[in-house]
Amino acid sequence: MSFSDGHNTTSTSLPEEFAITNVTVIAGDEMTVRPHSTLFVSGGRVRSVDTQPPPTDMSSVDGSSLIAAPAFVNAHTHIGDIVGKEDGFGLDSWRVVMPPDGVKVTLLAEAEDVAVIAAIRDAAHVMLASGTTTFADFRESGGHGLDLLERALDGLPLRSMAFGRHATHPPHTEDDLEANRGGLSPALVAEFEELIERVPVWSVPLAFDVTDEGLTHTARLVRQRGKLLATHCVETDRYRVISRQRFGESDVERVVRLLRPDHIVHMTNGTDEEFELVAKAGIPVVVAPRMQSVMGIGLPPIDRMVAAGVTVALGSDNGMLASPDLLREMEYVSRATRAARHDPSFPTPAELLKMATLNGAKALGLADELGSIEQGKRADIVLFDADSRNLRPVRNPLATVINRAVAADVRSVLVDGRLASGRLELASDRRASTATA
Repeated sequence: MSFSDGHNTTSTSLPEEFAITNVTVIAGDEMTVRPHSTLFVSGGRVRSVDTQPPPTDMSSVDGSSLIAAPAFVNAHTHIGDIVGKEDGFGLDSWRVVMPPDGVKVTLLAEAEDVAVIAAIRDAAHVMLASGTTTFADFRESGGHGLDLLERALDGLPLRSMAFGRHATHPPHTEDDLEANRGGLSPALVAEFEELIERVPVWSVPLAFDVTDEGLTHTARLVRQRGKLLATHCVETDRYRVISRQRFGESDVERVVRLLRPDHIVHMTNGTDEEFELVAKAGIPVVVAPRMQSVMGIGLPPIDRMVAAGVTVALGSDNGMLASPDLLREMEYVSRATRAARHDPSFPTPAELLKMATLNGAKALGLADELGSIEQGKRADIVLFDADSRNLRPVRNPLATVINRAVAADVRSVLVDGRLASGRLELASDRRASTATA
């Protein structure tokens, strides 16, 4: 696998093989609702979803008041800056995140390691409690940033995909950028060689700050090592303006032509032509609607992306201004998109749940392992309490999950078939299995 498995910390482990009976399962890649089902888990993977009861000697969980959904994949975070919650609130994006003196840049330069580690660890618990078992993080601060993430997640059953990047940005001088000359310097290549062994993905934060040769050079180095690539594009129109001034074409055009990343983040201000270009290249787009909205950038045009054939996934982005809770992300997208379109029909609950699960797994190259409750995939599952005061009576399980459910409605979260958060009671011997951290 191209991601690291966290260490399980359950106080009472579930059996290697067990069944959840009479449960409503949101199953398969199409997110099909299957009521009164039996969900079999064996060896940390989904064995099957069917209507047959388990053998009498198999451990089981009574799922009659539960909804089983695939665990969420948060496909884009900058989790470290959660140490500065609400710093930058009310400021535009350029003043919040851009080097060399954006609020985030200054914050991370001044924050003590112990504070960053504690904040990331708190965020990890928020993710697990709200159903996320895998998240992707654009790491800042080079190797030191990777160290902080590893220390923060130590002992937690949460999967992280750390995206490597250079410790300093941009990698070229202003003169070299204006002349569009030069690849990566020997020092940058040496830094890349050191970091790439520790990460499954390499990130180019801003393509308009890298020369054509630099993008080509980066892509060649990454692909030679069989790793993935990601970058940000047209978060604002300013990205396109700067790119055209320096290189004669938009950052999207350059990225598709020279970098060919495995996914692109944002494209909030993308054009229909750019969406079609990305779709034709088979590149998923990860959007972060709450973060883009709170900074006044705008609502990502998910409908236009989908119409162009783009695979769209969800991320929560910067922790300083958006919690890493995909339940909140889905609800916001559902309501804001319908309001902006004056159309209550899009996105459908199944489409939206895919954005938080299967499409995120696709963007991260993990769709064969994660993102849906499918035979053979890892048993990463969220079990919602359908009898909670907030959810009952459940009349439309899919719509309930994306439109109403909150973290308090999550009964338990499984990672590889093991209890990572919450509680489950085995019907066979009435043992209560409870996750702790």
